[in-house]
Amino acid sequence: FIKPIDVKMLHELFAANMPILTIEEAVLQGGFGSAILEYAHEHGFHHSEIDRMGIPDTFIEHGSVNELLEEIGMTVDDVVERMGKLARKKQKRA
Repeated sequence: FIKPIDVKMLHELFAANMPILTIEEAVLQGGFGSAILEYAHEHGFHHSEIDRMGIPDTFIEHGSVNELLEEIGMTVDDVVERMGKLARKKQKRA
């Protein structure tokens, strides 16, 4: 449901200098966050604040979903913390 990417919305977010956090339950490389980075690069938004959360391209041990999310830093608390960091960076730039 994310393809095609809503380029009009992305352009508006980047033009407004909004920070973007992508979160995906998949490997980061070649995923949704990578598509956002590509769009930013191809359209000259080189100073945009973009952060990605997802599964690193490494071997992940077996465990419960909660254990694995904790191991890779994708718990609810981790997401809230990353969003807070992005918001604070934007406030400092304003």
